[in-house]
Amino acid sequence: MSIFDKLDKTKIHTRQISTETYVVDEDYLLVEGVLKDDRTKVSRRSTGELIPAGTIHHMVIRLLLKLPSLGIEDLEVEIISAPYPDCLETCEVMNGMKGVSISSGFSKKVRSIAGGPRGCAHLVSLLLAMGQAAFQGFWTHESTNTNQDNIYSEERLRFLEGTCWAWRRGGKLQQTLLEKIQL
Repeated sequence: MSIFDKLDKTKIHTRQISTETYVVDEDYLLVEGVLKDDRTKVSRRSTGELIPAGTIHHMVIRLLLKLPSLGIEDLEVEIISAPYPDCLETCEVMNGMKGVSISSGFSKKVRSIAGGPRGCAHLVSLLLAMGQAAFQGFWTHESTNTNQDNIYSEERLRFLEGTCWAWRRGGKLQQTLLEKIQL
């Protein structure tokens, strides 16, 4: 039993981020992400007004991704619930993500385009999670594609190399794939 299981605690907030990836056709994937923040108690806004318990943020982003580059061809942002009317104005800044590929440097690009005072921290959090999920969806699609001629390729290695500790340069997985490419 964990020490955290023994603590006397009262839940006050739940954040759920979910993503789903769909194959549209041989050229496109659709990734849909949902962020939902729920508060279990009445709270106050920074400006002092009371906020009832319940959903404070409920946002959806849909990305149409071009294969195999994972370039964002189109996107849609839906803010179902937000604490302030001004929050709705941040949807447009997300259009700056069109044309960006989900690849190395994606997180930095998201923060630079949609973060800070011109954007929404919640949409940025959702989009960052969606980038990782899109990558997983892409690999699921690729690994189930029975027409794939070149499972061991330098392109695949470049896509994976340096993405995490397991795929670090010089690591066991990188070396194994490199050996299979050279066969």
